Amino acid sequence: MCRINAVCLSICLICQVVIAQDTAESAPQTVVQTIVDRLQSTSLEARRRAAIALGELGPAAREATPALIAALKNDRDDKQVRRSAATALGRIGDPALSAAPLLIRTLINVNDDRLVRAFSARALGELGPDACKSMPVLIDAVQDQDEDILVRRFAARAVAQGENADQVVGALMKTLDDEDVILRRISAGAMAQQGPPAKHAVPKLLSLFEDQDAIVRANAVRAVGRTEVSGEEVTKKVFAALDDKNASVRASAAQAVGRLRLKSPKTVTILLGILSDPNYAVRQRSAFALGRVGKDNKRVAIALSKALNDKNEIVRQEAAMSLGRLGPVGKEAVPYLIASLQHKEARARRDASLALAELGDRAQEAAPALIKALADEDKFVRRNASFAFGSGLASQGHEAVPALTKLLKDEFLGVRRNAAIALGAMGPAAKEALPALQAALKDDEPQVRNSARRAIREINTASKSP
Repeated sequence: MCRINAVCLSICLICQVVIAQDTAESAPQTVVQTIVDRLQSTSLEARRRAAIALGELGPAAREATPALIAALKNDRDDKQVRRSAATALGRIGDPALSAAPLLIRTLINVNDDRLVRAFSARALGELGPDACKSMPVLIDAVQDQDEDILVRRFAARAVAQGENADQVVGALMKTLDDEDVILRRISAGAMAQQGPPAKHAVPKLLSLFEDQDAIVRANAVRAVGRTEVSGEEVTKKVFAALDDKNASVRASAAQAVGRLRLKSPKTVTILLGILSDPNYAVRQRSAFALGRVGKDNKRVAIALSKALNDKNEIVRQEAAMSLGRLGPVGKEAVPYLIASLQHKEARARRDASLALAELGDRAQEAAPALIKALADEDKFVRRNASFAFGSGLASQGHEAVPALTKLLKDEFLGVRRNAAIALGAMGPAAKEALPALQAALKDDEPQVRNSARRAIREINTASKSP
């Protein structure tokens, strides 16, 4: 019978949590209070379920903070209840800041349950910047070689969430070479989150490029790529990582090449090679890097154009964006992109139209093809094509005015907005669209109304200019 009651209680609490989450960020007081009452039940199972339910509510359970503090403080209570109470306090976040002193005391109590201590460390990291007084305690826990490894790991994750980048780097740099692989993963990953402030850790990070663990290597490579530190040693190590057997490492290395704009006599050749890597993330990062380091290379423009036919959407989008970064040489891709506008698959036409829009005035010869694309059955193609005429092709688009005017009534918000922007960019050439733009001032969407209003102003102002 007790088991049946516990199951029923669990279902009830879960339903209440779902309802509360669906209503607003703050749960109804009656829901929170009902669960708090269960947290003080004589039934152990009820208390366990209640603590879990409050954690699921997150910030909406802020009013339960005192009850959760009491549950965590009661060392005679069930350890599972205390673990869930610590977790719930962390998920509540800033509103549970009053729990910080107790969480600190729990963390440093070496005689307490290891998971209660570990979850307390995690909660301290989730309480926000105002819990900064807990940072020294967390750092001590991370760096104490005699501390329980689980506590060290959770403390390291909490330290990684700190807002003082220099403090985070200084604390976790010492654990980059720790014998525990999870700690090395956490520390290297934290360095990647810090960006340039992690430059002091570059020597240690470079040594991790040869770590036995692939996640450690990938995190270390990613971190170096975000430090803005280059040089001969960094270049050598990053390019070597492009040949790593692990795809995540290769992807991180390709991204680092692009971020740091690393160059060697074979940079473009190497990146073009991995643009056909079996892993989509590697291909995507290669396309990203080529857009950064291959600006004057015709081979890059052609290769990125072909990448618009990649089977993965993320790769195609990255290739399209990189084509727009290539500078004058990007014109080499225009014939390929015009051809892709006729592709039977919408995804190919989408990416080709986006790439042409990114190329701007370098894609002038594509204007006729883009005018046809304004009537494409795919809304994203229409959106991208209209965007192209609102940017670099505005001076070439006077023949597009009738099609753009028609798009002011398109069912898709992005198309209507971009059409209005394009007409405004064309100035007096779009004068015939003024009545339609006036009508667009009554559009249901503010973005469209605002764009139409600016377009009318731009057309009228340009028409009055001598």
